[in-house]
Amino acid sequence: MSSDTKSTLKTIKYIEELGIQAVWMTTGPGNAGPFINMDALTVFSASSVQTDQVLMGTSIVPILPRHPIVVAQQVQVLDELSKGRFRLGIGTGHKKTMNASIGHQFNSPLAQLREYLQILKTLFKKGTVSFNGKFYQAHVEMPSPINVPVMASALGPKSFELCGSEADGAISWLCPWQYLRDVAIPRMEAGAKSVNRLVPPLIAHVPILAGASIEQTRKAMREHVSTNPKNAEFANMFRAAGFDEVDNGEWSDRMIDAIALYGDQDQIIEGLKHLRSIGASEIIASPIPFGDNIQASIKYTLEVLAKGQEVIDQCH
Repeated sequence: MSSDTKSTLKTIKYIEELGIQAVWMTTGPGNAGPFINMDALTVFSASSVQTDQVLMGTSIVPILPRHPIVVAQQVQVLDELSKGRFRLGIGTGHKKTMNASIGHQFNSPLAQLREYLQILKTLFKKGTVSFNGKFYQAHVEMPSPINVPVMASALGPKSFELCGSEADGAISWLCPWQYLRDVAIPRMEAGAKSVNRLVPPLIAHVPILAGASIEQTRKAMREHVSTNPKNAEFANMFRAAGFDEVDNGEWSDRMIDAIALYGDQDQIIEGLKHLRSIGASEIIASPIPFGDNIQASIKYTLEVLAKGQEVIDQCH
């Protein structure tokens, strides 16, 4: 995604023109440094009046800097402007990032996320909420209920189970595909069963490098997604998935090969189809720049994704 607001709005419009069905943005402190990402809710409000069909979603809005009532107010406006095209994805963020950026000690993050989900889902569904929890209080009414799904990020087994019981979907990031199949989906099923509800969708968020070789993919991942193996949450997930080398704090070739989609158009499409076949209801593609012409690499990836989406839609 572009680094300034006007360019980002143009990119969203271009994505819609390609025929890609949805665009997602991240909000919060930068993933790999002190930079602040643009506020996705504000950007999508502007984009709502410039687009007609493309769905918009956040992956994610960190909950710790914002009270759920504040997010609900923003979503209320965005839902009206977009005419029902917006989907909210929230999450705790990572301990190291939250502590460095806002000084939050990150105690009981999943318990906080559970309360946050309960407040938002009740408020959106009923138009009113009266909640006194351990972490949040919320007593407010909206002009009317709004039909906006509330999804949450998930990485470890407990977070996937929480999404199964409370959220309208789970959003993964950088999870090996076999981990999604063997851990994430079964834990979501267990969470849903515990409260006697249908299993919500799994949205698989994956890095994609269309046209890249395996060597280019490994180099680009180490350059542009460099910090994740150093985060305790990601290290725990990779360890549980059988990648003990994560203890080195760096990407191994095996780890990259297990999560990144790369290669020619046919390889990308086959990878997308495989992700759907193991249980991903939707795929969030993060184009990772590579090579000498970064903009060209991202543009080609978007074009391949548009074609891949067409093929996947024909298969389901």
